[in-house]
Amino acid sequence: TNRSIYLDPQPGQRPDDNERIPGRPTNPARPDANVRPQVLPLQLRVLVSFPKPAKPGQPAGETTVAASGANLAITQNGKVVYSGRADNNGYLGTNLPQGNYVVQITHGNIRHSEPVSLVDQRVRKTITIQSNAALLAPDRVQ
Repeated sequence: TNRSIYLDPQPGQRPDDNERIPGRPTNPARPDANVRPQVLPLQLRVLVSFPKPAKPGQPAGETTVAASGANLAITQNGKVVYSGRADNNGYLGTNLPQGNYVVQITHGNIRHSEPVSLVDQRVRKTITIQSNAALLAPDRVQ
């Protein structure tokens, strides 16, 4: 007999239990409880941008510096999975399983959140946060 085999079940029809639907595995893979998810490096750099006051002979503008000592919390589904402080150059790194995360940054009175996804490879991300306060020590910045 001639029968049509559909790739997707049709409304009101169900394939026979012994019939294999093309393109679908007969025994779908089940995650093994003993297999750990792939862990990937996440390398973050946090910078903070300030309004730069005018100096004699120089116009006002903005300057960007490393957010030294910024507090970072990396969350997944609202739960903190890693936290730490940026080093003197604004860097913080960790290794996390593949997935979608939110990086929450606190630096002084600045708060910022940014999504990040880890899929198949290392992620390097620079996040620049904005401050509305002028840099208090403009002589340090060239």
